[in-house]
Amino acid sequence: MQLTKTAWWTNKRLHLNKGLLVAGLLAILFTCVLFYVLDRSVMLGVMIFPIGVVILLIYISVMNFVFVLLEAIDRQFIKSADTGRREILFRCLFWLAMILPFLYPVFILYAINSGSE
Repeated sequence: MQLTKTAWWTNKRLHLNKGLLVAGLLAILFTCVLFYVLDRSVMLGVMIFPIGVVILLIYISVMNFVFVLLEAIDRQFIKSADTGRREILFRCLFWLAMILPFLYPVFILYAINSGSE
């Protein structure tokens, strides 16, 4: 059975939000562990965690806004019933959304390494 465009995007939203939550929490944990390994300070990692959660919530909100924009682009410009283009749009957003949270710890590593020279 062929889903309507709205139903298709609605089904994908839960998948995106689960992925965002998992990737964001893993990135926060990785950042806390990174601070512990580099600084040997548990307190610094504990202080980073609430900031990371707030950043994660903002990030999830922004990515859901981008999701809505992609749905609008799909409705406006992709007139065919072919789900192939829709799937490509969603996969690009999904994998970009999974990679972006891990740029924060990478940026921290870069800042620490460039400051130590």
